[in-house]
Amino acid sequence: YTPDMRGHGLSEGDRGHAVSDTGQIVEDVAGFIDWLKRTRHHHTVVLGGHSAGGGVALAISRTRAAANVDGYLLLAPFVGLGSPTVRPHFGGWARLDVPRLLAIMALNVLGIHRYDQNTVVEFNTEACLHDPRYLRSWSFATALAFGPGVWRPKAGAISNQKPVLLLVGDDDHCFLPERYGEALQVIAPHGEQISMGRCGHWGLLASSTTIDTAGAWLDRNFAHQMQEKSASGENNEAAA
Repeated sequence: YTPDMRGHGLSEGDRGHAVSDTGQIVEDVAGFIDWLKRTRHHHTVVLGGHSAGGGVALAISRTRAAANVDGYLLLAPFVGLGSPTVRPHFGGWARLDVPRLLAIMALNVLGIHRYDQNTVVEFNTEACLHDPRYLRSWSFATALAFGPGVWRPKAGAISNQKPVLLLVGDDDHCFLPERYGEALQVIAPHGEQISMGRCGHWGLLASSTTIDTAGAWLDRNFAHQMQEKSASGENNEAAA
């Protein structure tokens, strides 16, 4: 399942500015996972995300919704503002207005949210000229909603009972591949990190190596679990 987020893809709303508060994306995804568990109760749920989507997956892992997730697939994930993996201005792909971001964060602490729709991230506008699907900017609310917030070196790690795989290309231009090992020790010390060779931030999604590696990991960690759930579901249906 690959749902479009608010203001992205084919979803309605002001593009990049459709999020009303910083917790809305996590709430949306958590609600979707809950629906999956209720309607597809024989299924295993592995939550995956690329870049900011990986940040959403990480944010979910720190909420009650994590009880409904069986594992995490993180593709060059954004692990937090100020984290050791982030290149300056995300390698030129996005420009963060830090003073404005900090000012709005301070206002949020005081309970003032009237500026949450102000732009704090400007994306590479050259891409927007060639494909209207690209976003030009993110509001403060959207930027904070797509990730775990500010990097916390002592944040709680993902349960070691839940497999975690982190994939990143050696030529990632938004994040520093060599710093993910350090980040993974905070996120999930038991997790696996595998290099996808010489591919960039977006090339990671189109790489056959990524697909094969993720598929092998899913089979290794979840095939037996999925078979057990399927058998249990069939037995329950037969009994009914």
